[in-house]
Amino acid sequence: MKHNKALRLRIYPDPQQTIQINKTLGCSRAIYNKMFHERITVFEEYKDDRQKLYDHKYKEISAYKKEYEWLKRADSQALAWEKVKLLNAYSNFYKSVKGQRKGQKVGFPKY
Repeated sequence: MKHNKALRLRIYPDPQQTIQINKTLGCSRAIYNKMFHERITVFEEYKDDRQKLYDHKYKEISAYKKEYEWLKRADSQALAWEKVKLLNAYSNFYKSVKGQRKGQKVGFPKY
């Protein structure tokens, strides 16, 4: 029989670390919403022409960092993870619509 073990930790960040954590979380939320908004607007623009929709190159995180200087304050790995989460959300949604996903149906991603 398999036993799962867990370790529960509590961290006590100092005020400077708390500020950095909050900045990272805020930037992560913002980059996710920006990328999600870009995907929605591109779909609305090219929904009649599927070839242009498939050929469209979405912005990379570095382009967002150039556009919004304040994103440079956050950890780059946290921002990269937000892109992965968005792609997984879309993948799960499309698999759910096609009936290929096991388990509960998944709705369209949200902000």
